Amino acid sequence: MVDAAAQVGPGLRQRATAERRHSILEAALRCFAEGGVEEVSIHALRRASGASTGSIYHHFGNKDGVVAALYRAILEDYQQGLLRALADVETAREWVRGIVLYHVRWAADHPLRARYLHAVRRSPALASIKDELRRSTRELLRHLGLEINRHVEAGHIARLPRQLYPPLIIGPSHEVIRHTLSGRGRLDLGAVAEQLADAAWKSLQAEGQPRS
Repeated sequence: MVDAAAQVGPGLRQRATAERRHSILEAALRCFAEGGVEEVSIHALRRASGASTGSIYHHFGNKDGVVAALYRAILEDYQQGLLRALADVETAREWVRGIVLYHVRWAADHPLRARYLHAVRRSPALASIKDELRRSTRELLRHLGLEINRHVEAGHIARLPRQLYPPLIIGPSHEVIRHTLSGRGRLDLGAVAEQLADAAWKSLQAEGQPRS
């Protein structure tokens, strides 16, 4: 007879490991937000997370490993949330607006995470996951591209060079977010989300499609 404790044990250990990694990454996010990625040491991460130095090295290898793991976790959360937000959307207008509304509201709700993605996206610390990030981004763009094609063929979205769709949909809101999170802008992101979403739709709607 199989020992029930033996069956539960591995699951409990995996959950404990996941929780420990998560707590270290959450502490790292706070540290990086306060002191900057370059200035924060493993010692600071240890103090903030309550984890031992050995535990941090065990889970992430070194500080670059923490930086990369945090970036990957935040980006993954963002991408999966976007796909969930679009899962039940039917019309082209709702789909285009849905991308922008999610993008802006996510940044408004998670400013530390949004700032981190902007600050670290070109960091050498991401070298170890560069291929993985390219694959996940390519898969997301492939999925979104299929949806754009569907709406174009249905006559709801204007037929344009495919390279124009990403900047027209997300470019203006991305710039507003970057400007606001840098501290140079005073816009309330939540308050302007609808306007940015409407602007994106107006730039892409096919001739004859309703503006609202």
